[in-house]
Amino acid sequence: MSYSSIDQIQKVLAQSVFKHTLEKKKAAGRALGTIVEIITYYLIRQWNLSSDVTIELRLPEFGQTQITHNVEFGIHPCIYCQEYEIINPNILPLTSKKLVKNSKDISELLQNFDLIDNQILSRGLLQKNRCLIGRNINENKLALCDLKSYSEQEVIVEIGILKLHPFAIFECKRVGIEEGAKKKSNNYRKS
Repeated sequence: MSYSSIDQIQKVLAQSVFKHTLEKKKAAGRALGTIVEIITYYLIRQWNLSSDVTIELRLPEFGQTQITHNVEFGIHPCIYCQEYEIINPNILPLTSKKLVKNSKDISELLQNFDLIDNQILSRGLLQKNRCLIGRNINENKLALCDLKSYSEQEVIVEIGILKLHPFAIFECKRVGIEEGAKKKSNNYRKS
């Protein structure tokens, strides 16, 4: 089945999938936005930029450090990228602090970074892609981790060191026609 516009798809989703919600069209728009994010992430991977990407990183707007917002995807210059193996990890949930504790090489790599204790892999084996694990503000660097494989015998992670400032960003928003919106009138009432 094909549709003449993205708004048509959104309306169909609103009336079928999201008919039980209070704001049907908004819920359908969010779902479409999520699909756009997934497609964008896999395109970035297809373009071999996986080692350069950040996900949901808070960045300054218009160079103003006081005003920030989360950007779905940022592409940053990659300074360093290497895989590391940890034998007999038994360390779920897997966090940056546990990586440093269980690997001398990772500990040395991240010695000048302020660690961020995000979960790379939860106890329920939920994985976070491109997990931010450290910042070095003085040198404008970020440290990120990707889980390559996990078993009870070994964990393989990829640690990437990126420059803080991206050279490209991707925003994945579904902005459609607002139902009931009226065009602003140029008629002014005299008092």
